[in-house]
Amino acid sequence: MEPGVVIDFEDEEGDTDLVVLMKKALKNNPELYSLSLCTKNGVLIKTNVNEKFARMQTMYLSHLCDKARAVAREFEFKDELKFFTLRSTTTDFLVYVDRAFYLIGGLKPTLNDDGEPVINTSSIKKKMRRRKKT
Repeated sequence: MEPGVVIDFEDEEGDTDLVVLMKKALKNNPELYSLSLCTKNGVLIKTNVNEKFARMQTMYLSHLCDKARAVAREFEFKDELKFFTLRSTTTDFLVYVDRAFYLIGGLKPTLNDDGEPVINTSSIKKKMRRRKKT
């Protein structure tokens, strides 16, 4: 998806007010390349990217979302967490939380001077050093 292209998610009758607000908030972020709405069980409802890719993404990320939400709830003083970011070595995911849904937005990776994606390798290098020592 090219920068400046608006992700089009129409408001549907079955959407709760929170889901509509989440969609509007994510549409305004220019760094998004994918947007997927799924249930807490990882069942894909709607997406703007390849169906197969989105199903795999939501299947894996829904379990991580549950764990991240449970951990973050211990540190939050509010009852419900509405938004958090999951980081991987190659990309970040913005996740908005509803009682029944997750709205997962994939961010474009940042590029270095050569135009290649920046990969967060500091944790990988530390793991390799630990393995060599043992």
